[in-house]
Amino acid sequence: QSALPQMEPNGGTILEQQNPHNLPVDNWAGVMRYLAFPDMLGFSASARYFLHDVSPLVRKLTITSWTQMHPRPPAKRFVGIREISIACLLEPDEQDGDYKLCQTTSDLVVKFLSAFPNLRRAW
Repeated sequence: QSALPQMEPNGGTILEQQNPHNLPVDNWAGVMRYLAFPDMLGFSASARYFLHDVSPLVRKLTITSWTQMHPRPPAKRFVGIREISIACLLEPDEQDGDYKLCQTTSDLVVKFLSAFPNLRRAW
């Protein structure tokens, strides 16, 4: 069976109308925990069920690129976020082979983190 949502005659998807596979909301939140952040955003945008019932239960985000640090839509979708890992604060320094602070990430990080009211830990 395809992992893609099946279209219904009214143009909506099955995912918009019911809990797919009848898994508890907590289980879907657990699944989303292992998705890359852009996939989590897509997943939550794909169906009302995920947006309203599952996304608020996600507790941790991992950011791998400064391009993922847009605070408003994620903060509204993922109100339960308590921990954010930012894996893009450092970037390779080609001159000496070491690492340096990514200027773009450091410019965005405070605004991004402050958009999550329940945030307890960021690293």
